[in-house]
Amino acid sequence: MKKLPNSITNLRKLQILHLYNWPNLRRLPPSVTTLEQLNIMQIFGCDSLECMPKGFSNLHNLQTLWGFTPASWRHKDGCRVAELRHLNQLKTLFIEIKSEDQIVEGELNVLSQLQDLKIRASNGSSGLAGKINGWFSSLQQLEKLRLYGLQGVTTPTWLNPTSLPNLRHLSIVFSERLVHLNPIFWDTQNVKWMIWMNWMRNGL
Repeated sequence: MKKLPNSITNLRKLQILHLYNWPNLRRLPPSVTTLEQLNIMQIFGCDSLECMPKGFSNLHNLQTLWGFTPASWRHKDGCRVAELRHLNQLKTLFIEIKSEDQIVEGELNVLSQLQDLKIRASNGSSGLAGKINGWFSSLQQLEKLRLYGLQGVTTPTWLNPTSLPNLRHLSIVFSERLVHLNPIFWDTQNVKWMIWMNWMRNGL
């Protein structure tokens, strides 16, 4: 079974949708975006999922979106990150990035209300760091950040207390090349961090 049935649209009052360990799932039906009562959508272990369908802006009550895979430019009917700007109640986002063309520079600026953000980048998105350089200037409410597959030997310049003043929890995982903290990591313009940091190069 490679897709959800369109009949899911009949579950009008559904508030929680979990899709776990479905390796053959490639696409979600557009009808999933009609479930306007959804508060939580969690997708995990669906590694073949190509992208989300357009229409996520309809899910106004969504607070947690776990496993969001944005569309690349070749998926004309898919959802881009910018469409999430209409989700004013969204506090927790886990975004899966498999290729660089899934992201346009500055797209995450529309998510200023986020409190918990997880970004997992695969090897095919090695140039991603440059694109996300300006993302975090608008994420002033972010309290928890988890980065999987961060490229480079030094933490990026955007990872500093001025960009993320409310950050309290930072995890950096599966970043095998990372060996140094950037000099501005702890102190920028006399703004200091008080965070709990978890740095694991090779595992969970």
